[in-house]
Amino acid sequence: MLGVPLSKIGYTVYGLDLRGLGLSDGIRGDYPSSERLVKDLGESILFLKEKHPTLILLGHSLGVLTALIASNFYLKEISGLILISAAKEVKPGVCNKMSISTKLKILLSSIIKPSKPIISYYRDGMTGLNDPLYNFKYTLRFMKIFNVKKLNIPDKFEIPIAIGIGEHDEIFSVESARSFFDEIPSENKKFIVLPGAKHAEFPEGSWSELINWLLSTFKL
Repeated sequence: MLGVPLSKIGYTVYGLDLRGLGLSDGIRGDYPSSERLVKDLGESILFLKEKHPTLILLGHSLGVLTALIASNFYLKEISGLILISAAKEVKPGVCNKMSISTKLKILLSSIIKPSKPIISYYRDGMTGLNDPLYNFKYTLRFMKIFNVKKLNIPDKFEIPIAIGIGEHDEIFSVESARSFFDEIPSENKKFIVLPGAKHAEFPEGSWSELINWLLSTFKL
C-alpha cells in the first residue's frame, strides 16, 4: 500500500512477516508467547539498524499493536512511528458477539491444544479472502498477545509520530482514532485523515499528506 509510493520518492522500505504470518515459518495464526514476539521484533529492528541509522516503524491495523509493542522495548532504536487504521474502540456492529457455547469451545480447545487456530475472523467487505498469505483463524493465545485493551503505551515519546485513519474506515471511526491519538504522550505528533480511504483500501492520492509530513520530518 504505502511501500511503493515511499520507494518511488527515495525511501528504503522493508516488509516484516511475523512468525506464522505471510511467508514466514510457524503455525498459521499462532504466536507461542509475548516474549517470543518481543525477541522477533528486536532481532528485526537491530538487524535493520545496522544498515540504516534512521529507522521508522510503520504499522497498519494489527501492525499498529506490533509497532507499539516494539516501541516499549526498543524505543531508543526507533526514529519515528507511523500508525495507520487503528483505535481502541471499534464501530458498533462490526464484531458479532460470541455465544457462550462458542466461548467454551474456544477455551477448551486452547487448553487441549493451544497451538490450534480456533477463533475465526470475518467481517463484510474484507480484502484478501482468496489470498493464501492472509490469516482468518487465530489461536486464543495469539489474541491475548495482540489485545489492544492491555496495550501499554510508553510514558513519553520523544520521536515524531503520525497517526492516520481512512475517511471511510469500516472498523474504526475518525473520532475513535482521534481519541487514540490524544492518548499518545508526545509533543511531536500529527493526526491525518486519509481522504477516500477505507480500512485496507487506499485510493491514489490518499497518502499525500502523510508523505509530505514524512518528507518534512525526516530528510532523505
